Amino acid sequence: MVKVVGSETLALKAGDILEIAFPEQDSDNYGNWVDYIILNSRRKASDGSLEKRTGGRALTETIYVNSAEPTLSVENGALIYQAEAYYKAQNDNPAADLQPGEQIPIPVSEHWKFVDGSYRLTIRSCGNRELFNIKVNGVKVASVSRKESNYGMDQMSDDGGAILDLKAGDILIVEGQTGGKYGWVDYVSLTPVTRSEPSESGKRYSWEAENYYPKQTDTPTADLQPGETIDIPLGDNEEFVDGTYYIQASSNGNRTMLSVKVNGALVGSITRNETNFTMDGMTLDVLQRPVALTRQDVISLCAPGTEEGPWGWVDQLVLVPADEANPTPKEEYRYPAAAYGTASTFLAAADLQPEESLVIPLSDQAEFIEGDYRVFVISNGTREEFAISLNGGYVGAIRRSASDYGDNGMSADQLPDILHLTPADVLTVTGQAGDHYGWVSALLLERVE
Repeated sequence: MVKVVGSETLALKAGDILEIAFPEQDSDNYGNWVDYIILNSRRKASDGSLEKRTGGRALTETIYVNSAEPTLSVENGALIYQAEAYYKAQNDNPAADLQPGEQIPIPVSEHWKFVDGSYRLTIRSCGNRELFNIKVNGVKVASVSRKESNYGMDQMSDDGGAILDLKAGDILIVEGQTGGKYGWVDYVSLTPVTRSEPSESGKRYSWEAENYYPKQTDTPTADLQPGETIDIPLGDNEEFVDGTYYIQASSNGNRTMLSVKVNGALVGSITRNETNFTMDGMTLDVLQRPVALTRQDVISLCAPGTEEGPWGWVDQLVLVPADEANPTPKEEYRYPAAAYGTASTFLAAADLQPEESLVIPLSDQAEFIEGDYRVFVISNGTREEFAISLNGGYVGAIRRSASDYGDNGMSADQLPDILHLTPADVLTVTGQAGDHYGWVSALLLERVE
């Protein structure tokens, strides 16, 4: 395949149909294969010239995959987008064979029932993949966790729950987890939901990182060095009000995590994928747990590493109000460990040290309901035991066999006893003492019917 870059600039709008014609050649006219078409967005600068778009809600590079006509339907009120219509299909099954780190771009307006509004996202998929990143117009807005499964249409699971505000023209992107994580995606569904009118506390709030740390030379961002910290007093934003929020950071570079502290105390880590050192390389990544915050609090974004790296710029700290959800029974609840400890610099997992603990309030999953649960810890490494406490009281140990580090060494190991849990409970996972190490991917609670 040869990527041919054109020089024409076209004014396009939603609803337009772009046709690409290939003229006949005088010789060796064997035809052409087209893999995909790329549209690079441009906008006019103040002097009337065209410049590359580096911000806003438009994708810098939108890829339209050459595939079958989109298959759209409605099931129980949900808008269904068949994934294989937007990405290469699996050889023998009607599903997208999504590769690690690649994306399924879905123009939401293609569905005849789509209208501007709020939607609950669900992804039907199978395979050993445990995480999808969800982006709207290139900006990460949520993530979807799932439990590993075998491959096959009968192994599909429905995962999601994130509520997205979407409008005509938006591109919804489902991005596969990096590393040795594969899987098929059958379809993506959007179920309309009704949000209550936003209150004053329903606003998003942001702080410019370069106001709190030395600015990068050529861009309005903080050039955060390895091992250093950006301290941001929330009271500096006069409009900010006390509440429960998701903490997000907009950043770029080869840095894959930022530790987050509130008033000097670690509350967890934000993990991300590597990108270029450019403004259009910025990704908005979230601490995957809600945190109660006040105007008196100070949030610190802490970079890992040494003088050898990793590196990155930080554009903004963003706080997004935690959505209120109606509790409904689910088969399982997954709490990503990196949101409660210091993330590994190698993958999205907590690098839990001997005798360190992950303190996990079950209410962080807004839909968690009271019931009986099996308790699992998903982890790797030389550690052979975790101590499990419920509301500060020891309830037992999870034992495992030592394994390699990395995705291939991950195992899901169970607490022998079934626990009766409520949303008010707090589970604590403590690493084994001594020379025992490992990464923890998640705490998993499986409902017992």
